[in-house]
Amino acid sequence: MIATSTNTKKRPDNRTDPIISWQCIAGDEARFSLQIPGNLIYFEDHFPNHPILPGVVQTKWVMDLARQLPLPESFLEHFSTVTKLKFMRLITPGKQITLQLRVSSSNKSLSFRFFDDKGDYSSGQLNFK
Repeated sequence: MIATSTNTKKRPDNRTDPIISWQCIAGDEARFSLQIPGNLIYFEDHFPNHPILPGVVQTKWVMDLARQLPLPESFLEHFSTVTKLKFMRLITPGKQITLQLRVSSSNKSLSFRFFDDKGDYSSGQLNFK
C-alpha cells in the first residue's frame, strides 16, 4: 500500500473552501486536516450572530476532496443518494477538524466523517450508480 502525505498548508483561492493543513491518502482511504476560515461566504447568512457550516457544504467538500482518491474516472459523476447522514455537532468558524474518506468500490459508495479529538461533527455515505 502506498501512502502519500503532505504537511503544507493549502490556502483556498476563494471564500468557499477550507484550508488544508495536511493530507494523507493511502489506497481507498484519505484524511484531510481542515482549518475552517471565518470569512467563508457560507457563514454570512447561516446564521446571523451564530454562524454554522451548512450540511450541503460539508457534502460538497466531501465530493471535491474525493477527487484526489484513486477512483474510476466516472465514479463521482454518477452520484445517486446520501444515506446514513448524521449531524452530531456544529462546525463553526475557526475550527480545526479532520475529514476521513473511505471508498468502497464494491458497494459503489464513499463514507465520510468530519471529526476532531472531542468526537464527530458529521458522517454519512454517498452512493453512486
